[in-house]
Amino acid sequence: MVELSLAVVLVSILTLAIMTVSMQIMKIYSKGITLKTANQASRDISGQLTRDLHSAPVEQINTSQLSRGRLCIGATTYLWNTITTLNGGSQKITAPSGVVHLVRINDPSQQFCTLPLKYDVTAAMQPTELLGKTGSVTTGNNLAVYTLNFTQFVKDQPIFAVDYVIGTNNPSVVSGTQCKPPNDNAANFDFCTVSQFHMIVKASVAGGN
Repeated sequence: MVELSLAVVLVSILTLAIMTVSMQIMKIYSKGITLKTANQASRDISGQLTRDLHSAPVEQINTSQLSRGRLCIGATTYLWNTITTLNGGSQKITAPSGVVHLVRINDPSQQFCTLPLKYDVTAAMQPTELLGKTGSVTTGNNLAVYTLNFTQFVKDQPIFAVDYVIGTNNPSVVSGTQCKPPNDNAANFDFCTVSQFHMIVKASVAGGN
């Protein structure tokens, strides 16, 4: 009986250890997938922005409505609803597929950067969603724009700094621009990510590169 009891205790301890290790591995895996998703989205955004800025004359860059989630670069416009707008704003930019997170559209007349402001993207504008999933605020690796700033990096030169923060579109698990720590009862650290990105890019100039 003593030997049987010891065997049961040892098996229980071993089983508990295996379960603990397995749970930790799953947590690490989940966090890795979350970070990978955000980083991949950032690479896509940076690459597309760089290409558009390289091909657009500097005088065709319109940042007048940046605070309203609009950046016009030549014939292309970037539109986004920030995490605050997505989760409580009264007027959201929408596309045929749903509420916009961050989309790139064809906008030769830059109508989204001029008053009166438009909020409805049509299919003819060929919107391409660059972040997460549209029409949902809680599904999967859903991402949102927290901030996006576009400033001239070098005076009198068409060189710009683009700084943006993207992260999990769930304000209940975020504090400011950081995920709540694991000891917070509202935290979901394994599936939360908020990352800041910075890029320097040169725009085109009239009649040349």
